Amino acid sequence: MTDPLLEDFTDILNQDLDWQFFSNKTILITGVNGFTPSSLTTFFLQLHDQKNINLKIIGLGRSPCKIEHKALKIIVQDICTPINLSEPVDIIIHAASKASPVYFAKHPIETLSPNLLGTINLLKFTEKNKINNFIFLSSGTVYGQFEHDDTLLQEDSNGSIDPFESNACYTLSKKMAENICYSWFKEKNTPIKIARLFHTIGPRMQLNDGRIHSNLIKNILHNETLAIKSNGKALRSFIDINDVISALLFIILKGSNGEAYNIGNPANEISIKGFAELLKSLSNKEDLIIDIQNQLDEFATKNQRYNVCINKLKTLGWYPKVSLNSSINKVLHQYEH
Repeated sequence: MTDPLLEDFTDILNQDLDWQFFSNKTILITGVNGFTPSSLTTFFLQLHDQKNINLKIIGLGRSPCKIEHKALKIIVQDICTPINLSEPVDIIIHAASKASPVYFAKHPIETLSPNLLGTINLLKFTEKNKINNFIFLSSGTVYGQFEHDDTLLQEDSNGSIDPFESNACYTLSKKMAENICYSWFKEKNTPIKIARLFHTIGPRMQLNDGRIHSNLIKNILHNETLAIKSNGKALRSFIDINDVISALLFIILKGSNGEAYNIGNPANEISIKGFAELLKSLSNKEDLIIDIQNQLDEFATKNQRYNVCINKLKTLGWYPKVSLNSSINKVLHQYEH
């Protein structure tokens, strides 16, 4: 079966970017088995092959990786232990983090540790290894709660976060990790850049992580009732993994050190109920029932809308391109075949 993700890479590789920047570079990607980092790893390997860019990728994860390639080296290690790589690294992309509400509930300590201890370990490693980019993958959840749902989430926005909420182990550790990165930038001039990702969708996404869009896609694939624990009116914007990879490339190549960038697609904003209805339509399973349960999910963001602003990333020349319909179709295609 053709991986739809690989087909998407053609669009990225056709963009007018300074691909030679990556020539002879070594890139360390943590959390290599996760949705976004595994997709990013596969992209860089395609870059190596299709544009004859000599790259070396080091993938670090707590378990062996299924990806195999001559340019890929896998290190099985917990990011919360010191990094003892002997080889030089040019770019670090720190993506090791649990983003599953199910995991938050059972393992709050293990959730926060990669963001705090892992980030510090990697930044200490940079003190002995001169790098040109340190990219920390953060989350749109760091903005917290706002009094008004129409608040435009720009990179300098700051809402409130209750440290006793069930997902605070994730949200606050991401926020603190951003400060850790910024502290290394201010004191040691480490070239850090922060990418705040919003709801990402695409092939290879994990359907058992407990997030509402994952649950609904899993319901569709299993011909189950689409269960929505809220009133279904909350608005969320979804971004395709293809656009996320493209945005990260723009941040690496054109972003400023010591800055944060939102990665989202406001054009793909839809209500949770609307998302469920779209799934039914695209999968031709109109007979499935949408069950609006009007319960309060302890992991759900209280804001009815996260109105993401991507103007800062647009100033670098980046724009999202993939529609929500296209993203969903790719996921359905992957799991149905």
